[in-house]
Amino acid sequence: MPILKIVGLSSKNRKYSQDPRGSLALLLAARELLPNSCDSVLEHNFKCLVYSSLSKASWAKYDSGWNSLRKFYEGKNSKIVLPLCIEDFREFVVWALKNRNLKPDTVSSYLTSIALAHSLSGVDCVKFRNDKIINMCLSGAENCCLYMPQKTLRNRKAMSIHSLLLLGHKIASLDWKIASKTAVWAAATTAFFSSARLGEILPAAGNDYDPVCTLLWKYVRFVGNDRILIFIPSTKTSNTKGEVLDLFEFLPNICCPVAALKRHFIESKKRENFSMSDPVFLFESGKGLTTKIFNEVLSVLLAEICNPETDFFSCHSFRAAIPSMIANYPDKSFTKEIMDWGRWKSDSFLLYTRTVSNKRKSLFDKISVIIKNSM
Repeated sequence: MPILKIVGLSSKNRKYSQDPRGSLALLLAARELLPNSCDSVLEHNFKCLVYSSLSKASWAKYDSGWNSLRKFYEGKNSKIVLPLCIEDFREFVVWALKNRNLKPDTVSSYLTSIALAHSLSGVDCVKFRNDKIINMCLSGAENCCLYMPQKTLRNRKAMSIHSLLLLGHKIASLDWKIASKTAVWAAATTAFFSSARLGEILPAAGNDYDPVCTLLWKYVRFVGNDRILIFIPSTKTSNTKGEVLDLFEFLPNICCPVAALKRHFIESKKRENFSMSDPVFLFESGKGLTTKIFNEVLSVLLAEICNPETDFFSCHSFRAAIPSMIANYPDKSFTKEIMDWGRWKSDSFLLYTRTVSNKRKSLFDKISVIIKNSM
């Protein structure tokens, strides 16, 4: 089985990633805005503060746009010189649409990243959004898409309770160390029952993780025997106060998220040099369970219930699990509560008080009934 090799990396190379994950536009800004006499500490702090102003996902999108512009200029054997003129923007748009076959929406988002690079570099950006030629090119590309044969899109399947139970059975049958199996199973049940974004709790890389953007054991609080509170310090929506996930005991215990995370905690503590500052979801070897690895595990273990031509499971399948099940029970609709449960609108997140806690436990009881009816 191809995924057997992913758990074998030694933990001795694992390290914190304290530096900002450096967008090229951000590095450009640091170089242009800071005086030459500035020391390295000030430059580092500058980068960290600017980077922290946006989520990792946002920086990743901006990086893609900047990298695309860099490739455009490399193809012309020239360097990027800001500010770009309107002719530069027009050439880039045509190149991205025709030479790279990028979608109009993607090109439009790349233009936004280039505008940000201008702002970070302290130069004015031409108002390309008002340019008639650029807008016509984007509109023309959208029209051309209507006449192109459409590719058969694979649909992401929502995780069901039956799929989760099958996943647990497959994990149990793997020839892995126990701590490696509990890592995957605990992540799966946590994401399923809390509607968590796995990107907020899993390490970004196998041996290199950001302690601010990764779920660490010190952020996990065991409350009694039937409840766990998980604090998410860095959310996708950049909530500066962080957010809290609730895990409650679910019977039968074969897929209880509380039991799964407790078991993984026991196994994790057996690892040499264990620390409460370690990421929660590590394999027995110390390698991080990343979203990429998690997706690979899902594709192999759940292959028998997927048509490779039409559908697949991924990390996002867990996020959609509970809303999808509830959609099958229209008479039990409680949309607003589910939005709060899954944090689909961060502005509606309530302060975690005893009253709110009781309401969320009541909501989980409703969810439990629907899940059990689906079993």
